[in-house]
Amino acid sequence: MEKLNPNLYTYDELADYAETFGFDVREIFDFKDIEDVKATKNYLILSDLEDIYGEQERKNVECIDIIIRKDNKQGPGYHYFTTGHYSYTLDIRPMYKYNQKYYRVVGIEAGTFYNSSYLTIVAIPDTVTDIGNRAFFECEFLESVYIGAGLKYINSEMFKGKSLQRIKISKKNPYYCDVDGVVYTKDMKTLVKYPENKQDKEFVVPDTVENIADKAFHCVKNLEKVTLGKNTKKLGEASFAECKNLKVLNLVNVEYFAEGSIWGCENLIELIFPSTTKYIGKNTFKYCKNTVFKYDGTQTTWSLIFKNDDWNQENKEIIFLK
Repeated sequence: MEKLNPNLYTYDELADYAETFGFDVREIFDFKDIEDVKATKNYLILSDLEDIYGEQERKNVECIDIIIRKDNKQGPGYHYFTTGHYSYTLDIRPMYKYNQKYYRVVGIEAGTFYNSSYLTIVAIPDTVTDIGNRAFFECEFLESVYIGAGLKYINSEMFKGKSLQRIKISKKNPYYCDVDGVVYTKDMKTLVKYPENKQDKEFVVPDTVENIADKAFHCVKNLEKVTLGKNTKKLGEASFAECKNLKVLNLVNVEYFAEGSIWGCENLIELIFPSTTKYIGKNTFKYCKNTVFKYDGTQTTWSLIFKNDDWNQENKEIIFLK
């Protein structure tokens, strides 16, 4: 098949093609000069536009296909559109054209949108395969994230904010999936991220899940009751830390409690260690000051469990159920 000449198409048409075909866009168009780039802190984000355009001008700007670099030169950047005053959607285009050269966005560097207060929705195109740690960390009003087919790695702090309600992932992504806005590895064996402001008060972890990732439920606001799946064996570091409203956590068959896994759950009523428990890490229950500890076994079997010296800093008594 003969490749198409990109110069015969408008910028918007090219961007639509790139949105649809992702990396395969090179197989359709005969690009003489295309460069893979990552979004970096060298480009200003939308909340900085007031410094460039002034307040009144920014109100009149609805769509910006390029932004201004810190050296005040125009360069390839992001596609923004407003959803209301001081409320913005970040729709990262998969490809940009600047000075007759094409740029394809394949990554976002760590911390690029750290503390970007006015972002409410973020859309990641299929071309992006790599996002650095805390790229969208502490985005206070971020509510929704849409992730394309190309992203290879996700952790719980990549997208984080007290307003986050859902993360949706392309069904074509071979590495991750979502169920009702909660992120899992594609095989559903690891729960990666539960959004901080998801509205449900109760949640049941699917039985396919074997691991709860580090900080997967960290600072979740609304959950009052969580029941783990029958095959969930490991709680990662700080996996349920600072879930301030969590009252009930049914551990079922957990074996491994990583460091700080249930740290700071101050309203947790009781915690029953299952008979399957094998390891309890450092500071696992620090600041769980109101929690009653029980063990579904005998004092003899309890003594066989490896427990870090600092696992029970509150020096709580253990109630043995057998």
